[in-house]
Amino acid sequence: MSEQYPTMGHEEGFGHTQHVPGPEQGYGDPTMPHPQYAQPPQVPVDGLGLTGMVLGLSLLIFGWFPFVGIILAGLAIVFSALGLRRVRRGTRRVMGFAVTGLVMGIVGVLGCTLWTIATMQAANDINKWDQCTDTHPVGQWDRCDKYLD
Repeated sequence: MSEQYPTMGHEEGFGHTQHVPGPEQGYGDPTMPHPQYAQPPQVPVDGLGLTGMVLGLSLLIFGWFPFVGIILAGLAIVFSALGLRRVRRGTRRVMGFAVTGLVMGIVGVLGCTLWTIATMQAANDINKWDQCTDTHPVGQWDRCDKYLD
């Protein structure tokens, strides 16, 4: 059912009507569903690979502490290797986290091992220098400088 509204023309005055669509003549059926767009496929995130990468990144902060860095790097390698195994089995499709964690873990093991060896060597040299200064009088401490090189 449409309604009639009077319009005002320039010469005609009142009396002309304008057609306004009513509820039965709308712009389409409101119960008709809107088009649905396809969702992109959900890629399962490899949690083990992500954990390995986070542990590898934590080496940047905690890798300077002897033994802590080696433990973190070892865990990064283990979690990343398990993540890569899942990718190769086909249960996960994202390999980047696992590869990044594995590389960072391997580099971390090498770097932390060298840093730990250097720290232990420095501590040993300081201990020897300390023992040398305990046995020699103050004026002869230059003999102990060989331990500081």
